[in-house]
Amino acid sequence: MPALLLRAMFMYSRKRLVAALILLPVVLFIGSNLINSLQGTVASKSQEVQPSKQPSPIQRPPAIAKQLESEGVTPPVELQRPAARLSAANQLEEYTCIVKNNTEKAVVAFSLAWTIVIEVAGKESAVTELEVMDSLIHPDFRESGSLRPVSPGTEFVAESGPTYFGSNDSIKRVKVSIDYVEFEDGTSLGPNINSRSSQQIAVVREGTARYKEWLVQTYVETGRSLKLVLQKLLNELIPDDLNLSTAEMKQGAHTYRRRMLDLYKKQRADRYRKILQQMK
Repeated sequence: MPALLLRAMFMYSRKRLVAALILLPVVLFIGSNLINSLQGTVASKSQEVQPSKQPSPIQRPPAIAKQLESEGVTPPVELQRPAARLSAANQLEEYTCIVKNNTEKAVVAFSLAWTIVIEVAGKESAVTELEVMDSLIHPDFRESGSLRPVSPGTEFVAESGPTYFGSNDSIKRVKVSIDYVEFEDGTSLGPNINSRSSQQIAVVREGTARYKEWLVQTYVETGRSLKLVLQKLLNELIPDDLNLSTAEMKQGAHTYRRRMLDLYKKQRADRYRKILQQMK
């Protein structure tokens, strides 16, 4: 079976990607374009191979999309134009596809299963990576318009990478399929293998909710001082007493913290204060 990795994204563009990359069951990696919080052969990946400093011609390995099963001709949520780009035989710089919502309901979250097939010493193996996009990571940010679902008839460009393997590894091809789709009415589609995608989404959301509760409590305890709360946001990362037991929970908390700082930097003090005054 291919090794499994989880990558969580929250409807950010690739340049602003906030993600968690976890190799089950125990090894944590930080992708080279991920921020420093949290983000095969498995052995090759775990060596934390650095990208080659030698320039190399751009290579594009075959990229194949597997659609959701559907009774109709067109899948309800469709993958279009999958593509991948190598900077070296073992260096997958980016892999992308377009996710199109062909239904009449908004897609609030989805998970893509990227399978990267590599060859080592003449033998092929595979790494499967779950890339999770969630526009409902917390209601505060959907209301502010910073996170948006995929509306009916619209498209979302899913971008991931880079991913580096061992110096003796050669990337042969990339496959992508939809593992899970969550709609605005709570219904879902997709195999959701072992419930990993839906569980990842739920646990990250729990992390954001716990951090929001702590922040509101801090706001009340400091006499509703925006200045003192801002100092907490700037100087204190994630409090230990939140008991965030998983990397996904911590990622949710980190994401909420960054979003609040973004609001403040954009001089949205009104929105900032309104969020803190909400007790849920």
